[in-house]
Amino acid sequence: MTTIASPRPSLTLSSRRTSTSTDVNVRPDTHAPGAPGGQRRNRAALREFYGLKTVAKSDAAGSNDTLPTEDLTSPRGEIDRQGFDAHRYVGDVLEREGLEGLMKVEAGLLRDIRGFDGERKALVYDNYSKLIGATETIRKMRGNMDPLKPAFATLTPAISHIADRAKSLSSASEAIPSADKAVMDADAQTAKERQRQAVRYVLGTPDRLQKLINSGRIPEAHSEWETVSRLLDQWQGVAGSVELRQQCTSIIDHIEKT
Repeated sequence: MTTIASPRPSLTLSSRRTSTSTDVNVRPDTHAPGAPGGQRRNRAALREFYGLKTVAKSDAAGSNDTLPTEDLTSPRGEIDRQGFDAHRYVGDVLEREGLEGLMKVEAGLLRDIRGFDGERKALVYDNYSKLIGATETIRKMRGNMDPLKPAFATLTPAISHIADRAKSLSSASEAIPSADKAVMDADAQTAKERQRQAVRYVLGTPDRLQKLINSGRIPEAHSEWETVSRLLDQWQGVAGSVELRQQCTSIIDHIEKT
């Protein structure tokens, strides 16, 4: 015990045991936990916050400078628990392990603090290097874009002209269906007019035949009847077609009898 009792300048427990326990325990309460479970959780939280998946190499270098002590905390991860009482924890360690155990706990806390400091520095350096890389990339991109600015200035009017032309073409394409509909309506109207003219022509056949016969144009009367007869063949079943055929036939038969 003489080797451990020698570094006692900062821990005088003979007359001020309460003040010593309070002074020693301030650091674990405000800096970092000494339990391995809490240490792993804090490191995982740091890596998740900074978006890193690998453990910083500086943590290993920082841990080499600390004292290799074993974990002597009361229950595992007690310091990480909510509502941790530093005074009671120090008193329990002193009662169980004495000053030697308290020194080992302090050494473990210092080791964890140094490890966390090294890891935080590694995280800061890593993010700083990423920031520098991003800044350099942005600078290069801006440098590549500057020579293209005159070309962009000339392209702007061309793009506007293309947009106007596309708009006019779109309007024209929308107007095409209406024009087609007008043409179709006109064609339908013309077809109906032709049908009406054909009906009027066929209905006037008896009068025309009679006029041709009276004027002595018998061959023209026969030719006219042949044309009308073909139309009546196509109109079979139409109302009035049978009566019209009978009238025309009687006129032609009268020519042959005379």
